[in-house]
Amino acid sequence: MGFPSRKWAKIISKVAARMYFFIIIIQIPLFRFPCRIGMCQTPVEVVACQLISGEAFPELVVKALLYPGAVKTSFMEGTTIPSPDQLLRRYKSNKRGARFTTDLRHLEVIAGSYLCVAGALLGLVFVTDASELGGLQIEVVLSVNLFRFLNPVVAEVECVTNLFVDHECLSQGKKNPALLRLPSSIIPPAEGSDNPADSNRSPLSNISSLDRSFSIQQDNSIGIIGGVSATSSLNFAEKLVKLNLEDEDSGPPFVLCSDPSLSKELLSLERSSSAFLSGKTEGLYTDHSLLVENLRRKRVFLENSGVCCTVMPCHISHSWHDEIKEGCSVPFLNVGECVAKELKEAKLRPLEAGSPPRIGVLATNGTLVARFYQEKLENEGFEVILPDKATVEHTVIPAVEALKRKDFEGAQNLFRIALQVLLVRAVNKVILASDELQELLPTDDPLWGKCINPMDALARSSIKCAQSARRGN
Repeated sequence: MGFPSRKWAKIISKVAARMYFFIIIIQIPLFRFPCRIGMCQTPVEVVACQLISGEAFPELVVKALLYPGAVKTSFMEGTTIPSPDQLLRRYKSNKRGARFTTDLRHLEVIAGSYLCVAGALLGLVFVTDASELGGLQIEVVLSVNLFRFLNPVVAEVECVTNLFVDHECLSQGKKNPALLRLPSSIIPPAEGSDNPADSNRSPLSNISSLDRSFSIQQDNSIGIIGGVSATSSLNFAEKLVKLNLEDEDSGPPFVLCSDPSLSKELLSLERSSSAFLSGKTEGLYTDHSLLVENLRRKRVFLENSGVCCTVMPCHISHSWHDEIKEGCSVPFLNVGECVAKELKEAKLRPLEAGSPPRIGVLATNGTLVARFYQEKLENEGFEVILPDKATVEHTVIPAVEALKRKDFEGAQNLFRIALQVLLVRAVNKVILASDELQELLPTDDPLWGKCINPMDALARSSIKCAQSARRGN
C-alpha cells in the first residue's frame, strides 16, 4: 500500500522547508540592491547588516547566520574558510551604518529579508505557515528588484517619446519631487507632422525653444549632459550614486539630459579614428557649429532647471568645452581640469631624474580628445606623453575592434602592448580617454593600477560642488 495523501503532503512540506532553509542559509544570491555594506545579494546579508548596525543582537548570532554562506563562498572561490573573528570583516560589515533614511527607502526589501530568514528558521519546526510566508516574501523581494531593474529601461523609452520621467528612476531610488520633461529639440520629428519640411531636417538642426517651466527645488542638484550613448551617461550617474553610498550621504539629486540623435553623431566621431588620424573628416562633421549649439541648448536647459553645476561625461564633447561654456551662469566642470587637479594633489614623483612627472593619454581618435587633456595637464606642470600614430593604428584601434568581435584575448594583448609603449617612457599614470578602453582589461589586472578613468575625477568634483552649494559656500 502506498502512503495516504496527507502523509505525502507532510513529506513534501518537510522537503520543501529544508530546501528553502538551505537556499537562504547558504546565501544563494537572489537580488541586488544598495544597503549599508554596499551591495547586498541575499536576505541573510541584509538581516546581518541591520543587526550589526542596530546592535540588537550579540555578534555571535550574526556570525552564526553568516558562517554557512562564508563556507559556501570559500569553497566556490577556492579560498581559505575565514575564522569567526574574520567573518564580519570578510563581509565588509561595520557598526557605523548609513543614515536611517537609507533604510526607509528600501523598507520593503528589508522587511522581506527579515521574514525570509525567520521563515527559513521557523520552517524547520513549523513546516507549514512559516515556510509559506518566507516563500511569499522571496517572491515580493524578487518582484520589487525586477521592477527596479526595468525602471531605467522604462525611463529611456519615456525619454524618447517625450513623456514626463520621474527623477527617482535616474537616481536609483533617491526620491526627487521634481519631474523632468525633455525638450522637444532632442526628439525626432513625429510621423504625420504638419510641417513636411521636418522630415528632411537633420535631428541636430531641430533646435526649438526649450521648456523653461521645469525647475528643481534643491540648490545642490547636478546637471548631466549625455554623452556618446545612454549607457555611458547612466554609468556616470551610477558613479554619483556609489560615491554617495561610500560617503554615507543621501546625495544630491541630478538631472540627466540625453539626446539619441546627438549621441549618434558623437559616437561617429569617437569611432572614426582613422579619419582623424589622416586628417580627413568628410561626411563626419566638418562644421561642428550645429553640434555645439545643440550641446549649448542642453546646458542652458539644465541651468534654467536650477542645477548648481553642469557636467559632460563625454570625452569627445570636451573638444568644444570652451564654446559650449560661453555665457554659463553656473560652474561647468571640465574633465581635463578635474583629473589634472587630482593628479597635482597626489604629488606624484617623477620616475626619471631631471624631468617632471609624466602622464600618458590613450584615446581612440588620435589627437582630437588628447589635445584638451594635454593642455590641462601641462598647465599643472605635467609632461604629457601621447602614443605615436603607428601605436594607435596598430594596437589601440585593433584592440577596440577585437573587443567588438568578442576576441577578448586579442583585445587584451593589444591593449597591454599600447600601455607598455607608454610605460617604458617613464609615465606615472595613463589616462584612458575613451569609454571603450575601460572594457579592455579585467578589473584585477595589475596594469589597471597605472590607469585612470577621468570620469571618476569628474564625478568626485561634481559631488564636491554640490556639497559646497548645499552648505551655501
